[in-house]
Amino acid sequence: MFSCFNYYQFKFVVVALALLIFSSAAIAKHASQNYAALYKDILAATVKADQQLVDDIETVAETLREFAQSQGHFPDTGDDIAGMALELSAVLPKNPYSGKEAPKVQAHLDLLDNYEQPEVSRAQIVFDPSLNESIVDKLSMHPCSTWTAKPGTVVAVTNGYDLCLVWGAGMDEQPMRGDGGRVRLKVLRRDSL
Repeated sequence: MFSCFNYYQFKFVVVALALLIFSSAAIAKHASQNYAALYKDILAATVKADQQLVDDIETVAETLREFAQSQGHFPDTGDDIAGMALELSAVLPKNPYSGKEAPKVQAHLDLLDNYEQPEVSRAQIVFDPSLNESIVDKLSMHPCSTWTAKPGTVVAVTNGYDLCLVWGAGMDEQPMRGDGGRVRLKVLRRDSL
């Protein structure tokens, strides 16, 4: 069986196998480096988007604080809520989790098709007359199951009178959490305005 191979053919096969093994290892190393670089880019883009969302929560809270100072209450009627939603859409920048602002985040989570949304839906105001001071701490640890939104959405929940909670939806469509696992919840009270 080996008689049909001469020394040079055998050497050629060994060299070809060595090159194949070496090139496979080099390709695997290069792919590993590319994945590591891609992961690093995705992580950096996500951190940047998360920081923008934290800033946007503050912007929404400040705008609602100004509304409550001028009106004596937080938005309660359909007209208040609709007007405030339009005002908030004007003060918030583009969603950091979609569009050209975060292409690496989109590539990773395929948000381009699923979460492309008009700017007016970036901020939402929810009227909940049952919201009261006694449940604020509980909500910061265990938010309602209905507290979900598209990534980058900033949601204000108000009782229309003396309390408003502002949170932002992170990449998982859940309220963004900070250190300690608590929801990054901005609590606005009329008596502290």
